Amino acid sequence: MRKAIVYALLLTGMLTMVGCSSKQSSPQNTDSGSEYVGWHMYENNKYGVAFRYPADWSVSVSENAEILDIHLANNVSSTSTGSSGLEWSLGKQEMEMQIGHEKDVHQDFDSFIASKLSEGGMGDFGGPILPFTVEGIQVRKIQDSGWDSGVSGPGYFLEQDSGHYTYIFSGSKSDDYGTIESIIRSVRFVAPSK
Repeated sequence: MRKAIVYALLLTGMLTMVGCSSKQSSPQNTDSGSEYVGWHMYENNKYGVAFRYPADWSVSVSENAEILDIHLANNVSSTSTGSSGLEWSLGKQEMEMQIGHEKDVHQDFDSFIASKLSEGGMGDFGGPILPFTVEGIQVRKIQDSGWDSGVSGPGYFLEQDSGHYTYIFSGSKSDDYGTIESIIRSVRFVAPSK
């Protein structure tokens, strides 16, 4: 009986390792106490990033020579047509993750962020800087992300390693950023594969 359990665990481990190379997976089966029950996992070994996102959210990915650009949005079926005739989703939440920006390895994270906020070029940031840490990742939350959108919300700087950072623009038609912040809390960085 013990051999059967050991073999089953080994097989599960091998299947998990094979699945790690895929970019998106089916919902994760986790314990019922987890906030991520039923969520999908996104993994990108080239850029060394993984995170969870709700099953009803869509993900679109583009990469250029410098960064990985990921857009996530919830798939809300309720829509409204504005005075311009454009249709938009009600209650929609969305975020853009720009992964792999370079930073000066000799500059500490807070000084780096202060310089980014003062130089402009990423939008019109506003509000206080709120520092926190998630699983060893330094995060700085800015009240207004500078996203030029009707759903502009908080922005987040995440320190990937001493020479790289991720910036996240967020937006919501409501003031509820709980799901976006849950996605951010699930972000993990590992050494990218070459």
